[in-house]
Amino acid sequence: MMIKKYKKSHIIAFFILGLPFFAEFYLNISYREFHSEFFVSSLARTIIRLIELSAVFLTTYIAYLLSNHKKMILLIWALLIYIPTSLNIISVYVSGFLIHEDFLSVIFNTDIKEATNCLKDYSVYIFWNFFVISSIFFIKSTKITYRNKYYGTYAIFLLISELVVMDLLPFHTVITTMSEYYSDMKEAKEYDKKHEPLNNIQNELKDQQQTYVIVIGESVDRKHMSIYGYNRPTTPYFDNLKSELSVFKNVNTAHAFTSGAVKSMFQLNTSSNTNNKRYTLIHFFKDAGFKTFWFSNQGRAKVFDSVVTHLGKLCDEYKFINDSDVSETSLFDEFLLKYFRKALQDKAKQKLIVLHLMGSHIPLKFRYPKEFRKFKISNNYYDKRKATYVTYYDNSILYTDYILNKIINLLKFQNGYSAMLYLSDHGQDINDTKECELGTRTWPNSYEVPFIIWISDEYKNKNSAFIKSWNTYIPYVTDKTAYTIIDLARMKHQSIDLSKSILSRKKF
Repeated sequence: MMIKKYKKSHIIAFFILGLPFFAEFYLNISYREFHSEFFVSSLARTIIRLIELSAVFLTTYIAYLLSNHKKMILLIWALLIYIPTSLNIISVYVSGFLIHEDFLSVIFNTDIKEATNCLKDYSVYIFWNFFVISSIFFIKSTKITYRNKYYGTYAIFLLISELVVMDLLPFHTVITTMSEYYSDMKEAKEYDKKHEPLNNIQNELKDQQQTYVIVIGESVDRKHMSIYGYNRPTTPYFDNLKSELSVFKNVNTAHAFTSGAVKSMFQLNTSSNTNNKRYTLIHFFKDAGFKTFWFSNQGRAKVFDSVVTHLGKLCDEYKFINDSDVSETSLFDEFLLKYFRKALQDKAKQKLIVLHLMGSHIPLKFRYPKEFRKFKISNNYYDKRKATYVTYYDNSILYTDYILNKIINLLKFQNGYSAMLYLSDHGQDINDTKECELGTRTWPNSYEVPFIIWISDEYKNKNSAFIKSWNTYIPYVTDKTAYTIIDLARMKHQSIDLSKSILSRKKF
């Protein structure tokens, strides 16, 4: 009689309690061969994982049925299973990866405007609402009670021991990730506190005027740049300047998220510095006597600074123009040129200038002025929605090409030696193949980034042999970018391994 009486409630409990586990099943099956450390696994390991998930789910379900402490079961379930799994699902649909340090950085360093824009492009909130509504329905509709309190206590003990002892569910991932994130933030805040200056940096051009510019793009897949062979003329200025550019064709980002990618670009390991992780490219140039500048069109949160903003604050002058209190819906990247011109006019003889573009950050249709709406939706695409996304993306790259041309033209009027490196933090999967899912970060779309160097005539004349030695086809990862910039500036130090530079003759 009891089974029949509570059969409906048992079915409801089965499906509602099972939602996170069903989601985990989906992630493990669908993303098993994803090109990420979070997903690469053998078929046998996936099967074992699914069996383990089934065991934990059944324990949870039985614990709920047996216990007369149902609120406690629901609390444990929410904290250790429901919330972490929901975060994992959001992370996968937004980024393509299970939750990790960079995803937390994105969450903590966003603002209302950016979050709202993301919701317009992703369907994550639908899944979130589904979970919330389902939970409310479950709590309201289930009224099961059992007299034997010992069964419930034993079930709760089994549930907690299984979750804590076995490294199965996202609870462990979330806790570990939170720890890594706050450790990373603590390290970033101690950049200057722990800084040990390097002495005796060798500079071949020490007595000359020097200007080096690093332009960090956003979400640019080089396969959508005509200078890399794309069928749309998305980089007409770069195409015209091709003879003046060194276009490196085999460069991949180290991370598919801005914070991780940019941090790795600027980190340096030195044999003489006891705080290797805290020594950055900014420190090196300041130790070498350069004045440093950082101008960013990426937003800066009021409460949680990211690793990237901490890097920017290391510079002698910095400005984050797209802060959360701006009145415009979006500031275009050309607003950075005002600060760039000011830096070029600075009386300092030697300068390092970093420009961080908004580039092709979602929502794409807000990343360029109306006069750059050149490309139209193609009728050849199998999916109009995806075709629209691709068109917005290509227009944003066209606008970035315009900005880069402006930067180069301003550099051409500089006296002395000057050079510019343009690279992107990461790429973007923008759905131009049938296999792509909207918003996911897949290989190779999110990893193959542009890496292009422009150099002035003065620099060419002084370093002609050095330039001829460059191999634009050499494989490279952007986490070694700092070594390339030092090499490009013709500087050396006994503790810096310049074989990590893409400009080095060594194959690594």
